[in-house]
This record gives sequence, C-alpha cells and structure tokens, in this order.
Amino acid sequence: MTTGWPRQPSGNVILSEGAERPSRRIYVGEALSQLYRQYHQGSAGSSEGDDPPTEVFWPNKAQGYLMSEENAGWERHPYPRARRRARRRRRVKARGRSLARRRSLCQDDRMVDTDPYAVVVVTHNHADTLPACLAAVGKLVPQPQQCVLVDNASADASAEIAMKRTSDLAIDVLREDRNTGFAAAANRGIGATDQPWVLLLNPDCAVRPDFARQLFSALSNRPEAQRVGSVTPKLMRAKGPTLEPLAVVDAAGMMVTRSGRHLDRGAGTTDTGEFDRPAWVFGGTGAATLFRREALADVAYPNGEIFAESFFAYREDAELAWRLQLRDWRCLYAPLATAAHGRGFRPEEGRRGHSEINRLSVRNRFLLRGHCADLGWHLRCLPWWLPRDLLVVGACLTVERASAPGLQEAWRLRDDVRERRRWVQQRRIASPRQIARWFRRRGRVEEVEAS
Repeated sequence: MTTGWPRQPSGNVILSEGAERPSRRIYVGEALSQLYRQYHQGSAGSSEGDDPPTEVFWPNKAQGYLMSEENAGWERHPYPRARRRARRRRRVKARGRSLARRRSLCQDDRMVDTDPYAVVVVTHNHADTLPACLAAVGKLVPQPQQCVLVDNASADASAEIAMKRTSDLAIDVLREDRNTGFAAAANRGIGATDQPWVLLLNPDCAVRPDFARQLFSALSNRPEAQRVGSVTPKLMRAKGPTLEPLAVVDAAGMMVTRSGRHLDRGAGTTDTGEFDRPAWVFGGTGAATLFRREALADVAYPNGEIFAESFFAYREDAELAWRLQLRDWRCLYAPLATAAHGRGFRPEEGRRGHSEINRLSVRNRFLLRGHCADLGWHLRCLPWWLPRDLLVVGACLTVERASAPGLQEAWRLRDDVRERRRWVQQRRIASPRQIARWFRRRGRVEEVEAS
C-alpha cells in the first residue's frame, strides 16, 4: 500500500497484549461480517491455515483513516465510506433545494395566473425611449392580459412606434388630439382596462422579465394582502435610449415630510443594498407602480377621476397615495421587482431651466395639501410647512417669477379644492394618528421581514 496520504497518530488503535502490532487491521463492519459467515458455516473460530488473528479498530468516520501494513501508520483512504455518505447527503440536499425552487416558481405562476393585470403607458414625445420600454413589456412573464398606450398628442413618432409593435405585442393605442396632461391620460388608460390590477408605466421605464411576478409574489407573502392597494418596485436610474440600468437608485418608494413635501426614497444615491428589504411606504411613484383596481375605484372622485386632473402633471401620484392612505389602503415596497427609469427631470439637480415644471410644482404643492390635509395636520405640522410656504411664495415674487402664475392658478381653483377636501375627509377611514406617523422630518418607512 502506498504511504502518500496524510498520517494520524495510532492512539486509537487497539493492540493485542504482548504484540508490537497485529498483522492485519479491519473495520468493525468487516469483523461482524466474518463472524456472521463463520456462524452459518458451523465454524467456531479460526483453524490452522486461516488468516492471521485480526485486530478490530473503530475508524475515524469524519476523516476516513486506515492502517498501513507496512509501517503501522495511519494513512488516508482514497475512497472512505464517510466521504461517500457526505456526497450522497449533499446531492439529496441539492435536489431538495432545486425542487423547492421549482415549486416556488410554480406557485408564483399560479398566483399570477389568478390575478390578471393590465399595463398602461402614457407618452408625450418619447419616441427615443419608447421602443426599449415596449420591448421590456413584451418580455414580461407572465404577460399582461391587456396593454394600453395613451399618446398625449406627441409631435414625434411615439404613436407610430407603438402601432408597429402590435404584431408581437397586443397594444391598444389611444391618441389624444391635445396634451391633456399625465393625470387625464392615465385616467383614460385605466378606464380602458378591466383587469383586477393595473401596472402604470412611464415610457422611459424598462422593467425586467420577472418584474410582475416579483410584485405579485411580494404581495402574496403578506398577511395584509387584502388591504394592499399598491405595490411599488425598486427603480434604478437608466441612461441612453436603450435604458441601460445604472448602479444609482431612482426610487425605493415614496416618503413624506412634516413640511408636506414628498420624496422618492433614495433618489440619486449609489445602490449599496440599503434599500433591499421590503417595507411599507407612503406611496408609489407614478413611473412604475402596480395598483389594485378595487382600491382605485374606492378613492376615485365622484366624477370618476382617479388621478386629480386639475394637477395636469407632477405630484398627482402623491395626491393619489394620500387618498389611498386615508382609506386605509397600504403601499408595499417590493425590492426584488426592479426596473430602469430614465427620468428626464431629477430633483437633486435643481430646477433651473425648468420653468414649466416649476410652475406646475408650485401650484400642485398647494393643491396637494388642499385636497388631503385636514385642520389637525395643518396645526400639528405648522412649524414646518408655514416657513417653507413663505419661502416658496417669496421666491415666486422675486428670483423665480416664472413660477408666479402657479400661485394664481392655485387661487382660482380654491372652490374645487374645497369641494374635493370635503369629499375626501368625509370618507376617510384611517385615524389622524395613522396618517401622522408618515410625516417625519426625513420621512418614514416601516420595514418588514421578507416572507
């Protein structure tokens, strides 16, 4: 026998009395087998001419050592029984894990099949990124039961691009004769569908193939699933018309502050895994959020508006999120569902050169609170919202006069604001304490354990 394997002291070898070393060593199992054969052959023991007496020892099962007849040294067996058993156990465990993964995927697919959803895309001059967006929608697994694209009187070829995709992706293209704004176009797109769930997407947003499955999977794992009105994903920044994802977070849910501001959680920060845990958030961004139709119908205004069309664009998703919270519909952040978002306007870069956006933002900040905030909220958050409002008004009258028309528009809509606030507050379910917990100096989220 070769002696090239590692050695171990022979301290656990049982030697015969008066003998330097036995002539043969065997395993316990082999010794029992010999006794069994001798018993059935009628032999009581070894006779003359038989093999030399055998010393039995207990092998180290974890390491599998054997005794060498040449030098009585411990040597590693090339095929120890313990290692073979370990390999078998590893194979069994691997098969079990593989089977569990397959069962999980099948359960997710069955769950998605029982929850049909539609995709709604609102576009206005997005011919550069729209092909990448629709290509990503075409790869979704499972596929949406309906896809609706509302073109807001684009001056480019946005509508034509969508119509060309009808050969491989069933898209209903609705064309507006004028730019009605994101809120009105989204309402029209949602109204053209009838599925239990609606996935609202921006035309500069490219989702991953498992995007929908991950959203529904996160929802099904929560015991509060029946009160979840929306599920929002983890959005990453994207570059170029192909919407290539970057390692920069675009949005990980929506937060609100005591001054009434709403913020995209983690916007503009490098992705270090900080936002990889599911959480309850105030709301989801309009760029990519899955909405329950029942919840949308529950908070829709008497005239049928889901998004307040007086907003035209910007902050309309925060207003809808606030109404959903008042009716006790929760928003779940699902980090495993990811998408790349081009985002033309980035708040962290400032508002210089965006006069139209600034005007709409100024007007809608007052409409947002006017629709949803009650007297108790205004009194509780007075030290935070009042100085900021004074700062905004002062800026509109001095250094940012292009935004001043937003103040005038908000004043002209005061009667509509009053009616909407009355209707919203009469139907609220959540207590003031439930709503107040979201409004913190730096916002608030409630992380949950992944199920």
